[in-house]
This record gives sequence, C-alpha cells and structure tokens, in this order.
Amino acid sequence: MKIDWDKIDDIDDYTPVEAGKYKVEVKEVIEETSNDGDEYWRIKLEIIGGEYDGRIVTDNIFFTEKALPRAKIIWGSLGLETKGIKHEKPEKLLERKCFIFVEIGSYTDDEGNKKPKNVIPFAGYEHLEGKKRKKDNVAVSEKKGKKAAKDEEEDDIPF
Repeated sequence: MKIDWDKIDDIDDYTPVEAGKYKVEVKEVIEETSNDGDEYWRIKLEIIGGEYDGRIVTDNIFFTEKALPRAKIIWGSLGLETKGIKHEKPEKLLERKCFIFVEIGSYTDDEGNKKPKNVIPFAGYEHLEGKKRKKDNVAVSEKKGKKAAKDEEEDDIPF
C-alpha cells in the first residue's frame, strides 16, 4: 500500500463527536472476552450524514444476564427479531441501521490525564421508524395517526 505521510495531519488527540442523535450503520462487529471471562461484541457504528458523516462511534454489547436487556434494545432497534431462542452471530448486525444517542463521557489515559470520549447510554438506540414499544416490540412511527394493528386487536372495549 502506498501512503503519502506528508498529506496526513499530525493529530495527537481523538476528538469525540458532539452529544446528540445520529443515524448510523453497523460497520464491524468484533467478538471479545472481558478480563472476567464474559463474552461481548465490540461494534463500530458509522455515522450517516450530517457534520460527522463517516465518523465512527464504538460500543460494546455484553451478554451477561444483567446486560441482556440492553442487547435486546439494540437488536430491536436494528430491526432484528427479539422473540424466542436464537443463535446470534456477529454478521447478523452488519450493515443494519438505526439511530443512536451519543453522550460525552471521559476516561483516564495511561498518563493519568482525563480525556473525553463518546458514550452510548443503556437505552441509547432507536429504530429508524421510531421508538420500540416495550409492550409488543413493534416499531411505532412518531407521526400522529399511525398505530400498530395489534393495538387495535387488543382493544376489545365496545366504546
């Protein structure tokens, strides 16, 4: 590979994207194991459009009992089935799109300096068509007048 290093800016610090809501696509999923032996996937999400188009935000999906509710939020937001027993594979997430809500957190580097980083909160994922309903896991448009057919079937009230 030929690289002209003279055309590459010298950057000695990573600048996170601003806090906000971003449309993203899953670009990479890497299977990892934590120091405690827990399996997790590190995902790289590429921002689509806007000022930060092409920038990458990373997140981790843990598969411990305590973290599985968050994994379910992520799966549903990516339009994946969240019912029944499934054998999930990292490839299933690739090229899927959703919205994420990014916050600014911090970490301490090896030299003891506090530095900013992007953080996606526990429920910081949203389906492209709107928020996921906890009740029936159906994507709901935030536009007025659109209701899930299932809701109408459940309403057996005669008035």
